[in-house]
This record gives sequence, C-alpha cells and structure tokens, in this order.
Amino acid sequence: MSDVAPEFTWHYMRRFALGVLSYDADRFGRMRVCDMLDAIVGYKNAEFEKIKNQAHIIRTATALLWNIQVDKGSRLKEDELWPLPWDKKVEPIPMSEEERQKIIEFQTKLLNGNCNNQP
Repeated sequence: MSDVAPEFTWHYMRRFALGVLSYDADRFGRMRVCDMLDAIVGYKNAEFEKIKNQAHIIRTATALLWNIQVDKGSRLKEDELWPLPWDKKVEPIPMSEEERQKIIEFQTKLLNGNCNNQP
C-alpha cells in the first residue's frame, strides 16, 4: 500500500460514495461537496473508533494473559503494558480568534459558501 494519499477528485469521491458508503448514483449526484466531505470524515471517524475498540480488546486480553503468568509484584495495568496513542489527552494548539476566523473564511471561500457547518 502506498503512503501517498489518493488524488482527491470528483471521480475519487464518486467511487468512495458508491463503493464504500453504499450510496446510489442519484444520492451522490444530489449531494453538495460539503456534505460529501462530512460523509468522508464521518466514515473515517467510525473506522477509527472500530480500530480503537479492537485494540482495547487485544490489549485487555494481552494484559490478562501477562498477569496470570507473572508474580503479583510484576503485574501491569493495560496501559502500562501496552500504551496506545489515544490514552493520553492531547491539548489543543492555542489559536487566536483572528487565526480561527481566517481558517473559517478560507474554508467558506473554498466551498463557495455551500457548507452547513457554519457557526
């Protein structure tokens, strides 16, 4: 598998919508670009949650198997045995109101104002 992201074109969005999201051609044709981007992000988030759940199950099983084989003083908690990236709370990068407004304006311009995520 390549480390390079696919080119984000109309054809890519169509294949993703029809193949991955199981949309029909009519539904895809009526979608706004912003709605398609929301669907892609939603799919990515759902897949990430599945991965997190599977990793938690594997980590729990591994910790149980580890702890039944070692003496009481050597037992470890799940996150000590196998820390995962999402165990730690990540602090957001500080951003001024001016920077935030510039990003919103850029996104609005990029989507020609066709986004339903406006504050």
